[in-house]
Amino acid sequence: MNGNMATLEGDAALELSVRHRVPPLLTDLYQFSMAYAYWRAGRHAEPAVFELFFRENPFGGAFSLFAGLSDCLMFLKNFSFSEDDVEYLRSVLPANTDPKFFCYLKELDCSGVSVSAVPEGSVVFARVPLLEVSGPLAVVQLLETSLLCLVNYASLVCSNAARFRVAAGSRRRLMEMGLRRAQGPDGGLSASRYAYIGGFDLSSNALAGRLFGIPVAGTMAHSYVTSFSSLEEVWPQTLVPNGGGAPVDLIALSKLWLSRVLKLLSSSLNQIREGELASFLSYAIAYPHNFLPVIDSYSVSGSGVLCFCAVALSLTELLYAPLGVRLDSGDLCRQSLEVRKAFRECSKHFSVPQFESLIIVGTNSISEQSLAELNKKDNEIDVVGVGTHLVTCTRQPSLGCVYKLVEVRGRGRMKLSEDPEKSTLPGRKAVYRLLDSHGHPQLDLLCLWEEAAPVAGVPLKCFPLTENSSVQSMTPAQVTSLRSEVFLCGKISSPLSSASESRERAQASLQTLNSHHRRLQEPVQYTSGYTPWSLTSQRETAPIATSSSPIEAMGKHGTRPKRMTDRQVDSHTGELMMSDSGSDEDFTQDTGSTESVRKGCDPLVSTQRSKLQQRRAKLNQKINRELLLRTGAENLYRASSNQKVKETVALELSFVNSNLQLLKEELEELNSKTRDLDLSVPLQEFISEHYGEEPSLYRSEIQEFMELRQAMRTPSRNDAGPELLMEYFNQLYFLEQRFFSPHRSLGLHFHWYDSLTGVPSVQRALAFEKGSVLFNIGALYTQIGARQDRSTLSGIENAIDAFQRAAGAFLYLRENFSHAPSLDMSGPALSMLVRLMVAQVQECVCEKLILSSQENKLKVLLQAAQEAARVSDVYSLVLQAMSVPLLKDYVPFSWISMVQVKTHHFRALAHYHTAAALCDCSGFQDKDNEEGDIKALIQIHTREPEKLNLHDPEDKRRLGKAHLRKAIIRHEEALRLHGICKMLRKMDLLQEVLAHTHSRSLEKYSEMDQEDDFCELAEAPDIQSHTQQKPDIRAPDFSVVRVTDIFHRLGPLSVFSARNRWIRRSVCLIRGEAGLGLTLRGDSPVLVAGVLPGGCAAEAGLRDGDYIVSVNGVDCRWAEHAEVVHALKSCSEQAIELHVITLQMHQTERRLNLSPGATEQQQCSRVPEQNPHRPSSLWSWSWRTTGVSRRTLSSSRSFPESQAMY
Repeated sequence: MNGNMATLEGDAALELSVRHRVPPLLTDLYQFSMAYAYWRAGRHAEPAVFELFFRENPFGGAFSLFAGLSDCLMFLKNFSFSEDDVEYLRSVLPANTDPKFFCYLKELDCSGVSVSAVPEGSVVFARVPLLEVSGPLAVVQLLETSLLCLVNYASLVCSNAARFRVAAGSRRRLMEMGLRRAQGPDGGLSASRYAYIGGFDLSSNALAGRLFGIPVAGTMAHSYVTSFSSLEEVWPQTLVPNGGGAPVDLIALSKLWLSRVLKLLSSSLNQIREGELASFLSYAIAYPHNFLPVIDSYSVSGSGVLCFCAVALSLTELLYAPLGVRLDSGDLCRQSLEVRKAFRECSKHFSVPQFESLIIVGTNSISEQSLAELNKKDNEIDVVGVGTHLVTCTRQPSLGCVYKLVEVRGRGRMKLSEDPEKSTLPGRKAVYRLLDSHGHPQLDLLCLWEEAAPVAGVPLKCFPLTENSSVQSMTPAQVTSLRSEVFLCGKISSPLSSASESRERAQASLQTLNSHHRRLQEPVQYTSGYTPWSLTSQRETAPIATSSSPIEAMGKHGTRPKRMTDRQVDSHTGELMMSDSGSDEDFTQDTGSTESVRKGCDPLVSTQRSKLQQRRAKLNQKINRELLLRTGAENLYRASSNQKVKETVALELSFVNSNLQLLKEELEELNSKTRDLDLSVPLQEFISEHYGEEPSLYRSEIQEFMELRQAMRTPSRNDAGPELLMEYFNQLYFLEQRFFSPHRSLGLHFHWYDSLTGVPSVQRALAFEKGSVLFNIGALYTQIGARQDRSTLSGIENAIDAFQRAAGAFLYLRENFSHAPSLDMSGPALSMLVRLMVAQVQECVCEKLILSSQENKLKVLLQAAQEAARVSDVYSLVLQAMSVPLLKDYVPFSWISMVQVKTHHFRALAHYHTAAALCDCSGFQDKDNEEGDIKALIQIHTREPEKLNLHDPEDKRRLGKAHLRKAIIRHEEALRLHGICKMLRKMDLLQEVLAHTHSRSLEKYSEMDQEDDFCELAEAPDIQSHTQQKPDIRAPDFSVVRVTDIFHRLGPLSVFSARNRWIRRSVCLIRGEAGLGLTLRGDSPVLVAGVLPGGCAAEAGLRDGDYIVSVNGVDCRWAEHAEVVHALKSCSEQAIELHVITLQMHQTERRLNLSPGATEQQQCSRVPEQNPHRPSSLWSWSWRTTGVSRRTLSSSRSFPESQAMY
């Protein structure tokens, strides 16, 4: 083994290596296609900026190392096309390519390109730009593939090597020996360089040592050992001592030492392989200063270590220093301990201290996992050799770097994608690393190029790039700029780092990381974020409004984006609740005061909500695949009669079920979300075509409705939240009447994501929007209930009310939605949610009973036992609802686990309270009521206890112990189920409650247990469930929220609706001696009830049934009868210009049975009617009413008496 090879690395050697490996033609053909298109359009010289970054940290870790910069810079420096390159391109590009383009390519270089980059060897993180490449558009486009090729593999291997270094620790040395396993010579050479930068100490690659100055080392292969068969093959046989003198017969000397070693180690000469001894002697004569053989060709303990000790002791006698041995197979840990023991015995017995420092090299297909396991065991390995798993990056063969356009001609550019992971941040950016007071990185911050740099000690806020994260605030202790200019005007502007310099930087950078970021198993992901100005740039750059963007649109005046309504289950209590990405306190600090209800409760948004939905959809796809695998395996198991096949299938089934459980744990949230909806164009077109109005006059109304919808997505989690959702729900009635015509489609698509599967559902029907809003009303009430302080009676009452309202909303939705377009609004799903809310109500009732004070302790304990049994029974029903075929594969595993835990927990509480009633209330103070108490104790059970007389204190104690045993068993089952679920294990509060109640039952049982108790164990019957307060499920009462029709300026709905059609006319009236000759009737709008034949009105063309909408240009659609009469009378001598409308014939007959005179208050301030006891189809949303206090379009009203003739 030799680590002292000469260092020949230099810029010239590196440049020669890159020039031969990476010519300009090493790229994809489509780069030239795009370059030609740019050139043809005259855009090839436009200034452009690209960024190179990766989207996820490799190997499931939390960090990566950036490498490949030196290669990139050398590639850019030498970038130019030769004549042969251009001729080849001429042959492969289309024949109609302009010949001048090839002349352009001949003159092309990187003289106009600039690059800023992170220093090579630095720790970097996902989505943070590593390289920024700016220059002429066509040139920087041509660089894409080559730069990605140079960075991807280099950074991946370097990161992999760093993980091996972390796993090995600082004591062991690491040797890279993967050349023979690498993907070609280029891969092998690159792997050696970047493994060294990542933390390896040595390499077996001789060329890498020559080019990059890496210490190289090598020993021998098994083939060398097995090539010898006897000592006769050793030649020469002598060796000159290190200090000089006559040659010594090394064979004879080794035989002498071998006999001593065999005697010392109690071994037999018969075990020695003469060929192995001969190979060691021959190698020692050739390399007396570097003697390190492989000793496991035959048997380590039987031959290899013995032969080595004999030869090594001979070399020591001749004043040489042997290095050690290599182990390449078998149990490396055990073998290393045996070899080290032999070395120490020889050192002690023969007084050879050098043997204490002999090194042991281990090389046997070492992976990161096996290296970590090796560290956990006792071993004496000093050097680890790694090959295949290092250079091929077995766990992740590609880093996935991308090269994205972010700016052209000084204007930001971004990619929008249906896959949110592939969307980008626009604009040229500066990158800063914010450090804490100990120098540990806290956050990488992306700012626009023109933004001021963050300042140490000054607080700032940013939006994390990771999904489902809230806005973060921090005060950095130190700020460093992460990138610097390295290439300018065709020249390298910063000195290149050698491999050893990059290696030092990498190790120093890794040491600055917090241990929870650096660890290999379940690391904490590092935070990278962007500033609000970057978000503003994204909003201005986005060419279309889409929910697929990873960054949602900001509000007005640079406010932060609004959050979308999420639905999920509270991790501690199991309540269905609304989640958000920021607290109310954060918002109050930001804005100084909370917004009004119509603006929503909080403009902070989870900017990665689309990512969350994409992730949930992918998880469900994985779950579906696992379900198919499970079904196939089960069928194979049933069909097969071969026992071995059955065992194999059963093992595979266990793996599949384990995967299913892990996947379902990730789907712990119930999120129902909707996309942004742009109503401006379809509504303006409808206003123009149907109503004949100027659409621009209604922009404010359209904007108001869109703002209401946006606010509806972020309701506050108090009483104002449901009010906001109900306000929007009521406005949907007016929207439907105004714009949803049976004759014409608006072309609107309402997008909502299924809360259980994450799959988007799209419907044109407005009923889908209504149903989704109803779902969120129920979800919001669950969050309100979960936020109550249940340590007080008032808080419990508020929680009960909220959960009952939530159950009512889900029940109302189930009864009115006839055809569910998504799983979450299907009958089984809504039934499950109703039962879950009822269970929450019963749980609160149980808490209320325990919290309230009662004089009769026995009565309280018995009631508490029955209430707890009731809660357990209701949760059992919830579990049944979750297990129906339609739902069981989609309900999150943590939900099921929580319900199971609560089922057992409350059943245990029922038995505990019963035991307490039996044992703690044994002495009845009121003898008159003793019989009644005994009767109550018996009746609480589902059956009378057998062979027990509850008048006997000893039998009561035995029955109490039996109940405590059942309670303890239930508690232990609840704790077991809690431990199985990963999500529940994170809930410290839940674990504390379960542990406390369990220990309480154990303590009471130990108090009652007696050492001399030899009585037969009693059997405790189950507890009869009963509740003092049954749930009162309340449907949403929309009448409490009265709204004004936003589009009331279009006119009264009795006439001006989407269903009606009319003809607009102008009529000029001139009063005659007999007046105008018409009769008016009704209000808003006023109806021409009659026209005098031959009168002025008849001659002007006015007809019965016309509606007057304006008088002399004054709008009177909403005018009352008296106002129109006054307007007509005031024009006694002048011509009167009337605008009237005439409903089409089939509409006119219908209008005679409607209420044309409905008052403004009745039509503008309206509440949609619902009868919670009478279901109706939500698809047509045909609300019905039985009362007279509310009015609908179908309610009849008598006309007022006709006025006099005018």
